[in-house]
Amino acid sequence: MVRTGPDQPPLTEGHAQEAGSHDFGLASAVELARALDRLPEVVVVGVEAQSFGWGEALTGPVADAVPAAAAEVLRVLQR
Repeated sequence: MVRTGPDQPPLTEGHAQEAGSHDFGLASAVELARALDRLPEVVVVGVEAQSFGWGEALTGPVADAVPAAAAEVLRVLQR
């Protein structure tokens, strides 16, 4: 899980990338909002994939992590 907001440090280089305005990722958008002093708290909950093959089922570790990620989403939404 990644949590950031106006009072948090910038996302690391592993999250943000240099790109043009037509190739903006989430981390780049977050850092632009921070630079413009318009950044709210941002919470990203996810499960890191192990492979991206076409039509493949979730791997065991990924499938095992989904319930915890879903529970975290619910916890964040209930605050």
